[in-house]
Amino acid sequence: EGALGLIVTFLLVVSADEVVDMLLNFTAMEFVSQLDEVVFFLSDQGLFGKENETNIEKVMTTSYVVHSKSGRKTRLSLLLIVLLAMLGGWGVVIHKQQSGVYLCKSVYIQFSDDFVPALGTFSGVYDLRIGKGVFLPKYFTYIERRSEKAKLGYCNTLESWTLSFDDVDIDSADPCDWHAKSSETVSFDLTETASSEWSARQNSREVPLQFFRLICYDCDNNGDLPCSGRGS
Repeated sequence: EGALGLIVTFLLVVSADEVVDMLLNFTAMEFVSQLDEVVFFLSDQGLFGKENETNIEKVMTTSYVVHSKSGRKTRLSLLLIVLLAMLGGWGVVIHKQQSGVYLCKSVYIQFSDDFVPALGTFSGVYDLRIGKGVFLPKYFTYIERRSEKAKLGYCNTLESWTLSFDDVDIDSADPCDWHAKSSETVSFDLTETASSEWSARQNSREVPLQFFRLICYDCDNNGDLPCSGRGS
């Protein structure tokens, strides 16, 4: 039961998107883990029949001898195994995060050209650009597939995902020198901005886009959209 509880708690922690979600998961796990204690107490009070009450009494009065030296080594070994297992699992999750495994490899984005006509020309498919090296950037970038002159990246100063472009070297384009940007967010996943408001820069003004569409463009051999049954 203890090992199962640790595994479930670990999975809930690494899969939580927000701190509030993690706290709620801990609360739920604490509640579930105490159910057996409640049943044990109620059985001891005789609420689940005389037979269960008798068995509870036997459990509470039974004693056994523990060899302190061997018991200490066993507890230490089990603690070390659990610690290494948790750190190993955490390391796998971190490696996948830094490798962009959990992100969409391609996204399709469509910008409104009502206020900035040139913005519509940068609508299309953007592919994930993964940097090389041990220490990768916190936020990944997406490069426009067709021309490779536009980039979707994260600007830490604005705390927003932005569209920037450069005719010479798109990798050196500053995400903070933006032409369109999302609402403020700290999300590492670009697709989570699909439901938020995006704005465009018109001269010195910031105007909201009348139309904006952003979807994950990944597909697999199961025929999921947007491949329309043609695989990846």
